[in-house]
Amino acid sequence: MSGNGIYLTWLADVLRAAGLTVVEVEGWQTRARSSGGFPSTPLGVQWHHTASQTSPENDIQWQVYGCDDAPVGNMTLMRDASIWLIAAGAANTAGKGGPLTLSRGTIPLDSANTRTVAMEVANSGVGEPWSEVQVNAYFAASNAINARLGNLPTDVFSHALGAGDGWTDRKIDPATADAVQGPWKPRSVNSSGTWSLADIRAECAARAGLPVPPTPVPVPPEPTPVPPDPSSGDDFMASLPNIQKGDTGPYVVRMQHLLAAGGFMNPGNTANYDGVWGNGTDGAKSNFDHAHGLGGSDTSCGPKSWESLMTGRVW
Repeated sequence: MSGNGIYLTWLADVLRAAGLTVVEVEGWQTRARSSGGFPSTPLGVQWHHTASQTSPENDIQWQVYGCDDAPVGNMTLMRDASIWLIAAGAANTAGKGGPLTLSRGTIPLDSANTRTVAMEVANSGVGEPWSEVQVNAYFAASNAINARLGNLPTDVFSHALGAGDGWTDRKIDPATADAVQGPWKPRSVNSSGTWSLADIRAECAARAGLPVPPTPVPVPPEPTPVPPDPSSGDDFMASLPNIQKGDTGPYVVRMQHLLAAGGFMNPGNTANYDGVWGNGTDGAKSNFDHAHGLGGSDTSCGPKSWESLMTGRVW
C-alpha cells in the first residue's frame, strides 16, 4: 500500500450490488499513485474513455504496469460492460485542469486525481459505437459510487472541458456523441463529438429518480490557514448540517442515499429519495442508529451520524 489516506476497498461490493459484473485485478485493494490513498472522501466521478482498440487484458497491462504514471484510473469499464478494478487509492488520469465545483466542495486546480474517482471506459473515442449495455453500465457504476460516497448523482464531470463545464481543454473524452447507441442520446458540444456534460448529469439524476438540479456555479475555494488532517473526517462531518424528522432538502436526499447504500432502505425504490424525512426515513434512520451504536445520543442526523453513514463507524 502506497502511503496513507482513504482506500475504496468497498468498490467491488457496491458495483456488484448495482448489478454489474466486476473483475478484480490482483492487488487493486492496495494499489495507488505515489501519494497514496485519497486525502478525503472523493467529491465525484471522472468520466473518460481509453482512446484504445484492444483487448481488456492489454488495456489493463498498460494501465497497471506499462504506463510510467500507473495506475491509470481506478477502474475500466470494458466493451462487454464488465468493470475491472485497478486501484482503490488515488490514481492518475485527469492531468492538469480545473478548478471545478461539485456539491460537496471544489476540486482545486490540477487536483482531480486525488479528489475524485476515475473511471476509464474502453472506446476509441473516434467513432467506435458505444453499446447500450456499456452506456447503461457507465451510468449504473457512476451513480452507485456517488451514492456510496454521499455525493449527488450529478457529481460527475467529463475529462474534456467540453462546453466549458468539464476538466481540461487538452482532451475530448468521452466521445463521440453520435456513436452512442440506445434511447439516451447526448448532444455533441464540439467538433470532436464530446458528450454534453449537462446531458450526462441530467441522465445521472433521472436514472437515480431525482429532479435535475441546476449546474453548480464554480467559485474559488475559501482559503484555509491550516488544512485539516486528511486522516480524520471530523472537520468535514462537523461542517454538515444537523437535520431531523420533518426536514426536507438535498441533505435529506444525501442521507437517504447513504441509508440505502448501507441496506437500511430499498435502493430500488426511487420514492425513498424524495428529500423528505418522513416516517419511512425515520424508521430506517432509527435502525441505522441502533446498528451503529448511536442509540439515543444522536437522534437527529448530526456529526456522529454523518460519520457512521460515510465510513461505517460503530460508536
